[in-house]
Amino acid sequence: MQRILNIAFVVGILAVASGGVAILVLGSGGNAIEVTPPTPVPSSTAELKVHVSGAANDPGVHIIWDGARVQDAIAGAGGATENADFDAMNLARRVNDEDKVDVPKVGEAPSGSDAQASSGLIDLNSVDVITLTSLPGIGQTKAEAIVRHREQNGPFARIEDLLEVSGIGPATLDAILDLIEVR
Repeated sequence: MQRILNIAFVVGILAVASGGVAILVLGSGGNAIEVTPPTPVPSSTAELKVHVSGAANDPGVHIIWDGARVQDAIAGAGGATENADFDAMNLARRVNDEDKVDVPKVGEAPSGSDAQASSGLIDLNSVDVITLTSLPGIGQTKAEAIVRHREQNGPFARIEDLLEVSGIGPATLDAILDLIEVR
């Protein structure tokens, strides 16, 4: 007898659950259920300050989230103007705090990290700290010193001017000589 009551109880629960599902489906008027994908959420809550310049609608320093890419930085600057040349830059490159993203106009040479793509050499006068750290013997401190020297003294006229930067000696210059240029 107990077994029959247990089975009846389970059947009753299944009937109630099935009825609830039927009410939901029939109550929707036969329309399909609309699925709205979630809004993308940044992978981190850390904020980055990125300088967006060139063919951007609102050039200047903008706050974006850690893990953002060049395309996100441009979107944060109100998007790009209609004469922006997206083919001259890597929109998928991740940006870092204090990066500068220059949006070139059609016909302009790319600058920053995207300048390397045009010749294969790193232009000391336009690349950012992150790109400089890709050179052998150039860590974060030396890369920052190179950028600081360029900002304080103007662009490098010759590759050898790099020796004026604190921490850069002849051995370091020899190690990177075939990887850099001055435009």
